[in-house]
Amino acid sequence: MLRRAALVTGLLTTALVGHAAAQACPLATPADYVAHPSTLRTIQPESLFVAGDVSACPGGTNTQPCGGHRVYVPDPNSPYRRDDQIFVFLPGSSSEPNKYDDVLSMAAYAGYRTIGLSYDNSNNIESTCGNVCPCFGLARREVIHGTPFTPLVTVQPADAIVHRLYRLAKHLHATFPTEGWDQIVNRDDHDGVPEFSDIDWDLVVLSGHSQGAGHALLMSKLDAMDGLVVFDGGNDACSTGGRTYAQWHDLPNIPHPKRAFSHDRGGVFALPASFIAMAFGLAAGDFEVLDLIWPPSELVATTNQVPPVGCTEHGSMAYDGCMPDGLATGAAAATPADAYLFPNYVEWMCEVGN
Repeated sequence: MLRRAALVTGLLTTALVGHAAAQACPLATPADYVAHPSTLRTIQPESLFVAGDVSACPGGTNTQPCGGHRVYVPDPNSPYRRDDQIFVFLPGSSSEPNKYDDVLSMAAYAGYRTIGLSYDNSNNIESTCGNVCPCFGLARREVIHGTPFTPLVTVQPADAIVHRLYRLAKHLHATFPTEGWDQIVNRDDHDGVPEFSDIDWDLVVLSGHSQGAGHALLMSKLDAMDGLVVFDGGNDACSTGGRTYAQWHDLPNIPHPKRAFSHDRGGVFALPASFIAMAFGLAAGDFEVLDLIWPPSELVATTNQVPPVGCTEHGSMAYDGCMPDGLATGAAAATPADAYLFPNYVEWMCEVGN
């Protein structure tokens, strides 16, 4: 049943202005999607390591932590191109970027140079931390930075998000110098060590699914992003010390446009306290169900779409072969543009980068 959410004044605001001038949003139709094909490149992370890089990736495999980066370059003739913005997507636990080609190609269709980043996501943060609230922030910081924050996870420096993104951007610029990939590392201090501060996050629309959504949300607390889009994740629920969510959610919020998509789980979804702490809403009613009407102002949207056979509700939000082609069909979309949520995803991908 559709729940009409209260309008959240001041949360959208004029913050829907990013680094670039406003772009026209795509038509989000299958025909227009086909008319503007993107180019896919797969790049193995171990091929980018330099002397001194320490990694748990043995090489010669395409599974984590060695899954290939997936890079999508928009159609050069597309009217939707965003030449000074980059979309970076973080996969979920133990998932490689090639499990998310549909979502990545949607972002490229929306005009972004798009990166599906391979990093060490072999630790399931929820299982690792359980109800120990402080663990979540420490574990995520280790995955992001590659420095030891907690003995509960071990991520080598060259397998961390920041290191992998830095090396990939440098490689893409060296190989495709006219595409502008060096923009993302234009804060580089050239000390030879990939660091969070080397990345110009103001040019990045950051995204992720499941575990990757949580990393994206924490990273959005550390620097101003161009925008944020997360899929079915990011709520580190726990119950240590009388809390209901991990402490990192209480870090100061940096204003930037953001959206979150979640499965409604048969009508039981309620905006978690952690999302409210991150200014995704003011109360538990501040979200809208996409199944019947486009949400006019909410920052969190849910759906009760039926996943295809063999897929979970969680997977139906982002995995290739699991996004259905209709609300209740239970049939997998044949192409990204056939996905039930394709228009919604493309619209909000576009909006957060304006």
